[in-house]
Amino acid sequence: MKIKFFVSHELEKPFRLSVHKNGKLGFPMDAAKALELSQEKSISIGVNDEDPNDNALYMVINESLIPGAFKVAKAGDYYYLPIKLLLDNLKVPYTTESVAFNMSKVENGDGVFYKLIRIVNEKKAPKADNQETQAL
Repeated sequence: MKIKFFVSHELEKPFRLSVHKNGKLGFPMDAAKALELSQEKSISIGVNDEDPNDNALYMVINESLIPGAFKVAKAGDYYYLPIKLLLDNLKVPYTTESVAFNMSKVENGDGVFYKLIRIVNEKKAPKADNQETQAL
């Protein structure tokens, strides 16, 4: 038997992209660097039209601004996509729930694209300002 061991630091981990309350999809700095994002690029986002049970979004990074694609925007060192209208169209409750995506790279004969798997967590209610502490 021949065993091939994995090298932990060579494994690709999925990046986690966060959706903000204002409808922007934020890229962490390490993801933006790995994707070589710039304001001259755009990103096309779609769904798997052949499988209605596939809830993932699929993303392709375009080297230039493509009509119909989302323009990569930047604020300071931070890159994001203004996808509010897409989220509203997909009925993603990003204003009432914490929404994020795990992004993983997929390579096929047509090239490279990224699969976004949605993670949804309900937002916690804010803590009351006047919490009384019980004397011991």
